[in-house]
Amino acid sequence: MSNLLPSDWKVVRLEEVAEIQKGTSFTSKELEPGDVPVIAGGREPAYYHKYSNRPPNTITVSASGDAGYVSFHREPIFATDCTTVRSKPQVSVTNYIHHFLKYNQNKLYRLRTGSALPHLYPRDIAGFQVILPPLEEQISIADILDSVEEKIEQTENTINKTEQLRDSLLHELLTQGLPGYHKEWKKVSGLGSIPASWQVVRLGDIVDVVGGSTPSRECIEYWNGDIPWVVPSELTELPDQYLSSTNESITHKGLQSGGLKIIPANSVLLTTRATIGVVAINLIPVTTNQGFQNLIPKNETDVLWLYYYMKSKSSELNRRASGSTFKEVSRDNVRALSVAYPSLYEQRKISSFLDILDMCKVYSRDVMNLTNLFQFSLMNRLLTKPMSGA
Repeated sequence: MSNLLPSDWKVVRLEEVAEIQKGTSFTSKELEPGDVPVIAGGREPAYYHKYSNRPPNTITVSASGDAGYVSFHREPIFATDCTTVRSKPQVSVTNYIHHFLKYNQNKLYRLRTGSALPHLYPRDIAGFQVILPPLEEQISIADILDSVEEKIEQTENTINKTEQLRDSLLHELLTQGLPGYHKEWKKVSGLGSIPASWQVVRLGDIVDVVGGSTPSRECIEYWNGDIPWVVPSELTELPDQYLSSTNESITHKGLQSGGLKIIPANSVLLTTRATIGVVAINLIPVTTNQGFQNLIPKNETDVLWLYYYMKSKSSELNRRASGSTFKEVSRDNVRALSVAYPSLYEQRKISSFLDILDMCKVYSRDVMNLTNLFQFSLMNRLLTKPMSGA
């Protein structure tokens, strides 16, 4: 590795350029509530204490839990189930070391010992090899990466605020309708105050509810046909609200054997077993396993509005679930769900607005992914090559 570096760059052991200390043993009984984060084995503070045992600008490497996870703390902390790292003056810069360790996060994970409860102790990271440029270059590199990290934090905060706004608007639009569109209201038990012109219906009045099942795995004639077949986990992996392909398929014999019905395209797939309340719109005709109660819209019901409405009812569906081995919402319980039902015109207006907000969410996620990719590429460039390009 050193042969690829400039002559004034070094490869050193972490203990040569940084002070490495084990955290202090600490229990909740010793806690005196305050504002100082107690850093243990997780990614977030375990408690908040009255006192600190490390100054600002300290690196921590978790010793257990998420052992090996690197964090940087600009404020004083109380370090307990972790290792702290701080630069040795005139040799290294703490911010630079932090970025170098973070860039090599996966290598630190590979140093963990223990299978059941992996650990990473000070002795495990003392010999970790660090590429060390001259001090001024460390400062310049750290300043650039600090600036990028700050921009990423700002982007994350903006995305979080956007998602909070989206959730708030989702609730408002689905219960109060379009802003300024309604002047009269009525109170409905279980639904609260809704526009007076909206109907109150049972879900079974506006959709057909169709379940699913699993054809016998022992009969090969039932599988690998031309009818898509869905399991709940496929919905949780979708990047947006649309399902356009499936991992498995069944034959027409499999369809008949399980008493399955084909769910037409532009229906709402709803998980009702184990994982409850996940929804998606199928862009292709599908069948599903028994973990679903699927909603086929009748006339005057917009599928995108129905998707958002059911998404907002996830908590209520979970409350309706019963069962000892697997929590499940029955078909009757799904059909009996009370719905605040606007006109088709307003459904479409509401769903269009919410769809725009969802597209903003996807766009924000893409921006975040690109930003993280840029950060990683920049770290690779700055932490392994001289800034002059020599």
